[in-house]
Amino acid sequence: MADIILGSDAVSRPSSSPSGYTYIYLASPATVDGWITSFQVYFHTAPTLCKIGLFHLVSGSTWHCRNSITLEGVQSGTTYTISGLVMEVRAGDYIGFWHQGGTLARADSGGAGARYISGEYADPGDEASYSLISSGRILSVKGIGTNDFVPQAALTSLTEDLFADFSPAFRGYPQPVYNYSLNASNSEYEVTLTATLEGATIKYSYGSVADKVVASGVGENIPLEIGTNIITIRVEKVGYGTTTYTITITRITAVDWEYILPKADTGTKSLKTYPASPSTHYDKVRDPEWLNRVYWDLASEAGDLWSFDKPVQREIAAVRKIRIHSVGYRNNPLAWGKFTIYTNGGLYTGPQNTWGGYQAAGSRYYTLTSNPITGNAWLLAEIDFMLAGLNFFDSGIPSGVGSSYHYCSVIYHDASVRTDRYVGYTGAAVTLKGTVTNNEGAIADPYLLSDSQIRVRFEWGETVSYGNSTAYQYGITGAFSANLSGLDPTKVYHYRAVVEVRGDSRIGGWDVYYGQDMILPSSSGMVGGCIADKLVAEGVI
Repeated sequence: MADIILGSDAVSRPSSSPSGYTYIYLASPATVDGWITSFQVYFHTAPTLCKIGLFHLVSGSTWHCRNSITLEGVQSGTTYTISGLVMEVRAGDYIGFWHQGGTLARADSGGAGARYISGEYADPGDEASYSLISSGRILSVKGIGTNDFVPQAALTSLTEDLFADFSPAFRGYPQPVYNYSLNASNSEYEVTLTATLEGATIKYSYGSVADKVVASGVGENIPLEIGTNIITIRVEKVGYGTTTYTITITRITAVDWEYILPKADTGTKSLKTYPASPSTHYDKVRDPEWLNRVYWDLASEAGDLWSFDKPVQREIAAVRKIRIHSVGYRNNPLAWGKFTIYTNGGLYTGPQNTWGGYQAAGSRYYTLTSNPITGNAWLLAEIDFMLAGLNFFDSGIPSGVGSSYHYCSVIYHDASVRTDRYVGYTGAAVTLKGTVTNNEGAIADPYLLSDSQIRVRFEWGETVSYGNSTAYQYGITGAFSANLSGLDPTKVYHYRAVVEVRGDSRIGGWDVYYGQDMILPSSSGMVGGCIADKLVAEGVI
């Protein structure tokens, strides 16, 4: 047995190495082949991103990155350790790293020195020509391992043909996580999983299939049932411990709209969550839990945006529009906010102020039928990485402008309404009936109780031009009715149901959708429409 130690102790040192460079630390190369099981680093100030790995000399000044991992959650002023690794190391390998932001502890003399290059060359397979640092630097990075170890038979890759959203993300070898999850839409009947590890025996189990041997790098088509599907991949290789990967794929039932709650951006210094919410509160929900999940952003500078979690529901690829809902307030007439989204590398800011009053919170809706940066229809990938929020201006007398709630509804199907058969016709009076069949996920708005997101009415008259309309009814998402009186029993009347969903409250806009034309008294049923619609309206089915 031989211990393997690369680099130097990860402790505080008087100087700091700047970010943006890839370093190869020339202290304590590996003397035997074996396995690195942990890394240690010491940062005076934490990096935003850090990669650490093993490098070997190709020739001259050219070095090759054999393997690396990405460190997450590195803290300032302490020895940070990542363990549970299985990274192959060969005699002559050196430890190397790259970091974005932050400062790594170092001493400027008394050490073995280092090689360096500007930029990031710390991914497996990267090769570059490195310059030598003249001083004998000591860097606070350390690799720990042994040659007396039986590693797990870890896959070098695991891919699938529907989408690239393994959770947690599969990073290949080494990877101490063996449980993953995926989400499939209702229309996705199967998934093709492809596991790769040369020289290994790979066995799949799912449904009634047990330990089916599939060659490395060959895809296996796996049927998906509605609900939870459990797939295991057993990896066996001579000289390695057997590893079992478990993939849970959830295939959803049919949906046609979705909410996305904000993913609280902790990078925004002034963002706080009230009340304290677990990370699960950022999941998409059908009905926002008003005043239980409240997101406050009291920033006065422009540019603080929310990002939205990647949607987990995928039923219809064609996005018709997105609707952003903000609840905002301001404490003086000189404070205002403008609706903003960042997408496709560009920032779009709406032309109108977000709210006109102050002190009391108020709701605003913004509907975008196309991507304002590209001018084209929305793509799901664009929505996944969209940022949205408010640009604030605050005069400071008194201070205070912000938004207390924010969500996005992604709409696949327009709202729709069905005109149903009337009841109670007397010649002079009648009750008209209709049913909202798709409401785009509209909900009752606690800040606009008398002016909801959705409203319904009937149009009626002696011709298909109608000319008359019943009073609006707000917040209706199912069946509704309205009474007419003063009719002429000698005449035939046309009527149809109407549903309107709030489009853009900045300018009072509504998206309007109409039901089928019907007539009363009905001698031949509804006018137009298909047989199925007629049977539904007449109450037969």
